[in-house]
Amino acid sequence: MEVYVRYKDGSTQTIKRVSSWNYSKELNAYVFKVENDTYTYRKKNRTVIIGREQVELLSIRDA
Repeated sequence: MEVYVRYKDGSTQTIKRVSSWNYSKELNAYVFKVENDTYTYRKKNRTVIIGREQVELLSIRDA
């Protein structure tokens, strides 16, 4: 999956290779699990956490 985020300050971000996502009420944030690129040295996947108050638009689409 691919996630497009537009923040309230006008900046944008595209997160690629998202394997799963969730909304955490406890954190009041979106949580994305992201797979590493094949060229990345680290073996661990990463987690991206984006606070809900910062987000103006969130678009999730299959890549």
